[in-house]
Amino acid sequence: PYGYTGTITPNSTLFPWYAVDCQPAPCPSNSSRSGVDECVCNAGFTGTVSASGADPGPWYTDMCIPAPCPANSSGTPPWDCSCNPGFNGTVTPIGGDPGPWYEDTCTPIACPDGTSGTPPYDCICAAGYSGPITPI
Repeated sequence: PYGYTGTITPNSTLFPWYAVDCQPAPCPSNSSRSGVDECVCNAGFTGTVSASGADPGPWYTDMCIPAPCPANSSGTPPWDCSCNPGFNGTVTPIGGDPGPWYEDTCTPIACPDGTSGTPPYDCICAAGYSGPITPI
């Protein structure tokens, strides 16, 4: 079947008439084996992996690409996503398709003392205070 590699050698003296040495082919980049006949995208990656060919390969079509960083975060997915300025927490790749791809705890940081509003971008100076408020 598709997704396997190895040899099949005719043998006219022993039933079942063939010597078979077929093993599952290696999964493509950014994916890993799930069971005997299936490759799935690794944590933080999205896409599909379909067995499609025989030796000498390619054995699979489609591919796994990095999933976008979750809301309120940015970076180079999947391993370098971090919370945006004005947010605090962590971003960790945890799963492939259909998601969720990340466990994230990016929550708005409270407005600083002497301000009010809706964090992180709508903080305003309280009466008697002045100056810029920039999330970092």
